[in-house]
Amino acid sequence: MWTHKAWPGRFMPQSTPAKERLRAYAGWCNAVEGNTTFYATPSRTTVATWAQQTGPEFRFVLKLPKVVTHERRLAGVEVEMRAFLDAIEPLGDRAVLWTQLPGSFGPPDVDTLGRFLRRLPADRQRAVEVRHPRFFTDADSTSLLEKVLAHANAEWVPFDTTVFFQNPPTSEAEQDAWTKKPRLPRRTRALTDRPIVRYLGRDCAEVTADGWQPWTEVVAEWLREGRSPTIFLHTPDNDDAPALARRFHDDVRALVPALAALPEPEPVEPATLF
Repeated sequence: MWTHKAWPGRFMPQSTPAKERLRAYAGWCNAVEGNTTFYATPSRTTVATWAQQTGPEFRFVLKLPKVVTHERRLAGVEVEMRAFLDAIEPLGDRAVLWTQLPGSFGPPDVDTLGRFLRRLPADRQRAVEVRHPRFFTDADSTSLLEKVLAHANAEWVPFDTTVFFQNPPTSEAEQDAWTKKPRLPRRTRALTDRPIVRYLGRDCAEVTADGWQPWTEVVAEWLREGRSPTIFLHTPDNDDAPALARRFHDDVRALVPALAALPEPEPVEPATLF
C-alpha cells in the first residue's frame, strides 16, 4: 500500500490528494507491494500515473489477480494474464510478477506452476509465495519447488510470521491478523539475485525491530554477494510501517555502509518562520 488512514499528517501532508500519495510514499520507501491488483486489474492509465510518480529505481511487486492464482489455479488464464500484463506495461522492468498461491496449492501442483512460469514474459522478474506446509517441512517438496523456480528464474518469497506468532495478540489488529496470517517456518535461502522478503512484526515497534535482527544479517550477506534484495516490513496495524522500513534499512546499512541511503522525505507540513 502507499496510503493508509494513519499516514496523512505523519508520513505525508494531511492535504495530499489520493492521486498523489504514491509520490509522497516514494519519499519514504523505494518499493511497494501491489496488493490491490489481487482484487482487480488496474487500468493502463492508472498504472501510467504510478510510473510518473516514482523514480526509475522504485520497485513494484505486484500480486497477480485472484482469478489467476486462486480461482483458476494458473490454468486457462491466458485472457486474464494478457490483460494484466498489458495494464502494467508502463512500469517496464520495475514491475515484479508476484504469484501468491493459496494454502491448498501443494506439491502435486508444482508442474502446473512450472508451466505457468515458463509462459510469463522473459524480461519480467518473477516471484512466487507458497503457503502449503509441506513446501517448508518436507525436504523432497522443498527441493522440487526450488528446482521448478530456479528453472524459471523465479524467486521464492518467504512471509516470515514467526515473531508475530510467538505471543498471543494484544490488540484488535493483532487479533485479526492472528486468524488470517499463515504460520510457517522462517526461510532465508535466496534463489535469484533479487530476493524478496515479507516480514510481519507486532504492533509494538520495539518487538518488531528486535524480531527482524536475524534478517539484517541475512540481507547484509546478500548485499555482499552482489544481490539486490527487496524487503517489506509489516505490522498488524501498519501505522508505523514507513518509519519501520527506514529503521530496518538503517540497521542493514550499519552492517553494509556502502548501501545507498533511502530518499529524504518531503516535510509533512511546509516550513514556517514562526
